Amino acid sequence: MAMISRKRLELVAKKMRSSSSWSRSNCRVPHGCVPIYVGEEHKLYEVPVECLSSVMLQALLIQFQEEIPANGPLSLPCSPQMFDWVIGLAKSDQEIINTVHDL
Repeated sequence: MAMISRKRLELVAKKMRSSSSWSRSNCRVPHGCVPIYVGEEHKLYEVPVECLSSVMLQALLIQFQEEIPANGPLSLPCSPQMFDWVIGLAKSDQEIINTVHDL
């Protein structure tokens, strides 16, 4: 499976923050997070950059890569429930990695 590089996603997030097209209700996302809008209702998620390397999140991004807009906010057409599940897995993976690094 092809991976979307973390650097590429970080650059997209940085570009979106500085872009004039990046203002859905003047949203401000904390440093270290990437804004991702999900579903038809465009629910905003503030995804920690560390989660971008998750295999499950990568798979979801790849699945919808044709539908991700080139400019403006990152928006995924999946359901918020699916995205919650994927982010939960990504955060669990990150907690495991942090625990291993602490040993």
